[in-house]
Amino acid sequence: MIELPLSTYYYRPTARQNAISDVEMVNVTGDIHEVILGYGYRRVTLAFKDRGNAINHKRVTRIMKEHS
Repeated sequence: MIELPLSTYYYRPTARQNAISDVEMVNVTGDIHEVILGYGYRRVTLAFKDRGNAINHKRVTRIMKEHS
């Protein structure tokens, strides 16, 4: 029998999320704000996740503060 850890045997890679740069993020955030101006960082984060981009809410907050 092969001495293999069970975690290695049962490992299943997850689907990789699309990476997005800060410049692209600013453009997409602008597009989201054109639809509804009242969106805060939480709704913008959810909008990014709906589009297939895994983005941390802290990063969204930072970008929104830097670019008003």
